[in-house]
Amino acid sequence: MTKTISQAIGEATNNQAEYRAVLAALNWLKNQPPAETTIFLDSQLLVEQLNGNYKVKNSELKNLHSQTRALIMELGGRIGFQYIPREQNRAADQLVNEVLDKS
Repeated sequence: MTKTISQAIGEATNNQAEYRAVLAALNWLKNQPPAETTIFLDSQLLVEQLNGNYKVKNSELKNLHSQTRALIMELGGRIGFQYIPREQNRAADQLVNEVLDKS
């Protein structure tokens, strides 16, 4: 299943925006039947951080990472993260551009 979510978040770095997108997806998943889920991201940094392979060093990302990990645990830990190259993630880029055009 694929779910599309887009919203304006104000000023943020690309990594902050990626974390906020993951949080939005996880919040949506709370109201869905339990299932193993893979979230595809074009940020290798976030994938590695969320899979526990990289430490989160940036203080602004630490809070977002903590919120994300808490939601993952609330969902039973059945969430995986997989990196995909940006060129394979054109749909997400299109949504970002649509939201930016409305701002």
